[in-house]
Amino acid sequence: MHHIFGHHHNPSPQVATPYGVKPGAVGYGLGPAPPAQAYYPSQSPAAQGTTGANQAEALLRSLPDSALIAELERRGVDLHHAALEKVIKSNYKIVQEIGKGASGRVYKVDNKIEGGTFALKVVEKNDKMNDEESMGIEIDCLKKMKHKNLVNLHELFETNQCIWLVMEYMQGGQIADLFAESDHFSEQLAARAIKQVLAGVHYIHSMGVVHRDLKLENLLLSEKSQRAEVKIADFGLSYVLGKRFEVRDSMKLKNCTEIHEPFCGTPLCMAPEVARKRAQYGPQADMWSVGCVLYELLSGLEPFDADTEEELYAAIQDANPSFTDPEWKEATTSAKDLTKKLLTAQPTKRLSAREALEHEWLRGEASDDYLESAHASLRRRSLINGVTA
Repeated sequence: MHHIFGHHHNPSPQVATPYGVKPGAVGYGLGPAPPAQAYYPSQSPAAQGTTGANQAEALLRSLPDSALIAELERRGVDLHHAALEKVIKSNYKIVQEIGKGASGRVYKVDNKIEGGTFALKVVEKNDKMNDEESMGIEIDCLKKMKHKNLVNLHELFETNQCIWLVMEYMQGGQIADLFAESDHFSEQLAARAIKQVLAGVHYIHSMGVVHRDLKLENLLLSEKSQRAEVKIADFGLSYVLGKRFEVRDSMKLKNCTEIHEPFCGTPLCMAPEVARKRAQYGPQADMWSVGCVLYELLSGLEPFDADTEEELYAAIQDANPSFTDPEWKEATTSAKDLTKKLLTAQPTKRLSAREALEHEWLRGEASDDYLESAHASLRRRSLINGVTA
């Protein structure tokens, strides 16, 4: 993994050109993007001429010696990549590295031109850990979608070597950690979070996208406050369906193109139809994952306990999570009912996001009583995760 502003070489330099598709535009297809480009969802086309890839082109035109340029290109130096990299560095100040994963590094950055703090995700295309198709899908999802309960894209820069994703900065961290640190954890607090998650899930499903990796770690907060917005992150494993969904009067999704791919996502939140590995599955798999998240929030426990991965897959396919543990004694019947209806083995009988939003527990029945056992479990989990991080 190179440093964010390290040296790169490529035998075929490409001209950087700007492009843009508004985040709400349906029909932006998959496929490779032009080799060196910039995307500005927050700017008008007129404003694009002074930033990003256009700045890179202007920088290259300012180089005085065409013979020097030709010699550098002959040696395999990608001048356009270097120019765009320089533009990003001039526009953003790195505050600190805030994450490092298989797909790349994430930095907290300040925008020197417009002001504001953002998260800059740097993905190198030549890294063996980065699948080109998955990266393309994540970028496509980020471009086509914009919702208050999603971590939204601010800017995107791309060359044939690297992708820079400038995202909203989620200073509140993960919801589980905030709940663990709270003085009074209750169903009402959990319900407020789940309601926002379901709103985000309903939106991405209506846009023809299945997230496929919903879990507590991918639910972030806009700020460190119990009133903060909850946002869904990480669309790296998402799948864009062949056509948008239509909604029946009963609020069930129909005409849903199913996914015929091998299983993916986090095993602990994996739906039974996904755990079967060769089964077809669709957006209902996300609803199971929301059920797993709700189970963990209300009890502090994982829905399925197993010593091996094989036992875990078997337990998931049995789809019989326990609600008799001591941690569940304080939860209301309504809270358990919603959790059970999301953790239903048969996908067609599982609640859709819109149906779940109509459940009584999310419409005023959530209790404000202190969930002492669940809170203690969440605190233990947060402490363990902090030590092992």
